[in-house]
Amino acid sequence: MPIECPETARRDLRQLTALSELSPAFNVVFVGTKRTALSDLDEAMPKMHPHPKNLLASVFIKAPLCVLLFLALAGTASAGFDGGSLTVNWEMWNMASPGQGGTWVATTDTATVAASDALSPDITGFHASTGNDFELWDINFQGDTITLTYTSIYAGDHDHQYMAMMPVGFHIEDAAGGLPQFTGVAVNSSYAPMGFDPGKVSFGDDDIWVNLQGSMCHFAAMGGMMPCNNAASPTGYNNQIILTVSSVPEPTSALLLLMGLTGLGVSARRGRSRSIG
Repeated sequence: MPIECPETARRDLRQLTALSELSPAFNVVFVGTKRTALSDLDEAMPKMHPHPKNLLASVFIKAPLCVLLFLALAGTASAGFDGGSLTVNWEMWNMASPGQGGTWVATTDTATVAASDALSPDITGFHASTGNDFELWDINFQGDTITLTYTSIYAGDHDHQYMAMMPVGFHIEDAAGGLPQFTGVAVNSSYAPMGFDPGKVSFGDDDIWVNLQGSMCHFAAMGGMMPCNNAASPTGYNNQIILTVSSVPEPTSALLLLMGLTGLGVSARRGRSRSIG
């Protein structure tokens, strides 16, 4: 039987989310077997709730299973790259990326960066190979997202277009192991280069591979291959791949969250008992 969270419990959980200033990953609750984003958080709570203890007691008493599901969402926490050390490699592979059963052939360029939400992008002019100055990408780590933007197309000539016929692309790794293990990668390919296949993005505990095989960004049309320009795109081109990465939450964060909510629940129950007595 799917667990239904009553609208009153959903409303209270929205308010608890805002009051606790939890990760955006917690702004989600189960309704049946689906997750519904609480995008109307501001409308649902125009003012901060004056009695969070009473609010928590209400949720515990009316819908305890909803609270457990709320806490269980810690398992889908966002990665949060800010401050982490990441290595980006441009690699060639045999058959497919190592994340999809292929084998590594060569690394032709490497950059290591301390990701910062204050910088955009974190890496500029990343080369497909050392000394290559005509197939360049910008790489930005922001929150839990990685944005790969093919910038050479801005030159507006045939020398700065690309076509990836072989298995080549990005290998992004947490080489130092300083970040939580990756558990998922969602791909936004709305403005990706023509032919880019989101199914060729793969990941491991500390690695993300973006295989560009079959994709291209052309200055002008070539036969049935359309040019890269797109007036609807934020960049003016189909030249951007956006990855949203989820990860295992830090154990201390999840534990502190559970302890804090449990403490508030106990305190709220005691207050409720006193008022009844």
